Amino acid sequence: MIALPQRPLSARERRLVAAGLLLLALAAGWSLLLHPVLEGMAERAERRELLLRERERSQRLLAGLASWRAAAERQRQSAGDFALQAPTPALAAEALLVRLRDLVAAQGAGTAAVTALDADDRWPGWVRARIEGPLTEAQLTALLHQLEAPPHLVLTDLAISASPLPTAPDQSRPVEVRLDLAAPVASANAPAADPATAMEGR
Repeated sequence: MIALPQRPLSARERRLVAAGLLLLALAAGWSLLLHPVLEGMAERAERRELLLRERERSQRLLAGLASWRAAAERQRQSAGDFALQAPTPALAAEALLVRLRDLVAAQGAGTAAVTALDADDRWPGWVRARIEGPLTEAQLTALLHQLEAPPHLVLTDLAISASPLPTAPDQSRPVEVRLDLAAPVASANAPAADPATAMEGR
């Protein structure tokens, strides 16, 4: 093998080699020092942004506490409007019968019967009753209006039959009516059953 004589580098070539070595050194320095630092700064900025968003969310939650407490207090005060308050279901059922009999009597429909209905698995924690008998249209309308007063009742079934049908509307003509009504029971030891849950189970 013949060794070729090495020619000394010119000044321009030495500058190019030096520049290349400098670039390599800068690249190595970037990889070893600056790049991790910049990555850490980016991660800290991201964490700071997340913390700021979490702080804003917490501030919104705190700002809503007052309105939530007020809404909870209103619900507590109006709980009696949506359930029969009684120590036991038996007393609640009796209170429901008394209320319905008073309403029927107030409408002058004394021949309509008010009876208790058996408990229904679809309505756990509720008491049920039925109004059945002849009512005029005016009496039925007034009775349904009175049933809207608290504690509110749920109309679970309504049947109206008239035979033969009149040729013209006559509010004084009685028709046979059957209304099934239900109400949740609330006592000092147990809250009222959820009406939405009962309706879903129908």
